[in-house]
Amino acid sequence: EEDPSQAKILQASFAADQSEKLDYVWKSVINFGSAADLLQSSVREHLMMLKKALDFQYVRFGSIFSKELFISPDQENDFNFAMIDSILDYVLEMEMKPFIELGMKPRLIHYRIGEMKVDQDQLGMMDRITIPKWKRLMTAFMRHLSNRYGQEAMEGWKMELWYDETWRQDPEKNNRRYLELFSETYKIIKSFNENIELGGYSIRMDMGEKQRGSFLELWSRQECRPDFISVMYYGYERGGDGLDLYAKRTTDNESLLHEFTREKKLIADAGFADLPVYLNEWNFTPSVRNYINDTTFKGAFIVKNTIDLYGTTKMMGYGAGSDRAYAFFDTPEILFGGTGLITNDGILKPAAFAFEFLNRLLPYFVGKSRNCLVSTDRHNNYGIVCHNQQVLNYNYYLTEETGLDKENMWKYYEGRNKMNIRIRLTGVESGKYKMKMFSINDTSGSVMHIWEELSYEKEPSRNDIKYFRRVCEPTMLTRRTEAIGGVMMIEEQLQPNEIAFISIRKEN
Repeated sequence: EEDPSQAKILQASFAADQSEKLDYVWKSVINFGSAADLLQSSVREHLMMLKKALDFQYVRFGSIFSKELFISPDQENDFNFAMIDSILDYVLEMEMKPFIELGMKPRLIHYRIGEMKVDQDQLGMMDRITIPKWKRLMTAFMRHLSNRYGQEAMEGWKMELWYDETWRQDPEKNNRRYLELFSETYKIIKSFNENIELGGYSIRMDMGEKQRGSFLELWSRQECRPDFISVMYYGYERGGDGLDLYAKRTTDNESLLHEFTREKKLIADAGFADLPVYLNEWNFTPSVRNYINDTTFKGAFIVKNTIDLYGTTKMMGYGAGSDRAYAFFDTPEILFGGTGLITNDGILKPAAFAFEFLNRLLPYFVGKSRNCLVSTDRHNNYGIVCHNQQVLNYNYYLTEETGLDKENMWKYYEGRNKMNIRIRLTGVESGKYKMKMFSINDTSGSVMHIWEELSYEKEPSRNDIKYFRRVCEPTMLTRRTEAIGGVMMIEEQLQPNEIAFISIRKEN
């Protein structure tokens, strides 16, 4: 139950007259899984909606060399890149840039620990392909791109080569193989276009630290050094033998910050201190049947971790954009626990509003604390994003991800604590200000809450969907405040798992 005496207090003070340019890292890249999904008009429609609503710069996708796209590395005749062209044309039409995962990664739908659907066709493909065949495919691919798009259009494109984690079983042999594949890929890409960035690694940071360290050291001594190193995060950690089957969900609420900080040090110590480290794919869970993905907790989780990591990386790629890529026979309902920002029916979840609030920040960064980030335009206007993410309890970790009780999500949190925010801004021009607070919480703007109000309607009509889209919007409160003697106090209260954007504008 709620305990008012348990309201947490956030007190923070910022010198508002000191600021530096804000880096909108959270909207640098959005993941759309397998390239073949981007052939579907329904998935494209969602990419367009997300570009319009949240202005992502890059779209990251993989498995471009697959049967679904009519390409097999083994074929003797000329390659047919028509399907890839169709995807790239669409990405460019959206005024986005491609971030292409070149490795042949098997497609997975992840239900819970130890249970996933894997595309058997692609399994072990990176093991089977010979270096000469890979070189032939990459040369043809790069020649084709250069002819079709030209140097200028490809400025700033990113590509990466994934290190298949199954290779860890024989690191000696496979490290050599990866490094050979990488250096051949690097030479081919750069010979066609110097301005395409090629990075690699792209593995989870949760085990085998010694092995990773020695591999990175070996890599840093090679002639072809990557342009960036990428890592991914999903809130699981593995047992010592490195099998996913023995994974468990991480119970550390600061896990992403801890792992990313440790990994950056490992990468720097290995001889790559000069390279940017990208978080190319991140989410709270890989499970696409976990109702926590549809709740306000997820929005708060995104704001929290974006604030935590702000200043440590130039690129964060949320995974994934849309629930449509994870729909299957078992997903007739409006919400099914998908990891997307947007539901099958195109309704924005609290996770999407987390990005929307972050995007509203003004162009200069003033400072951050555990629960908020403050920005300014240097013209007496301020923007603050804040969250009150609750901590998950043992109930959550003892329940199968596919078995969460959507009608009583509250039993999975340690408390239901409101948070009183007291932010003090100094160096502010004295006078009257207008303050607006936009928020998403359990009773306003949350798709899960609206669905509950409609008694978890199994087959909503088109009008119901319209209603959802209309009411899944932040609420807005307006009030006046004043800065006296160059100091402004902001006092607000956040509900459990609420996210908010506070806009403060000087009145003339």
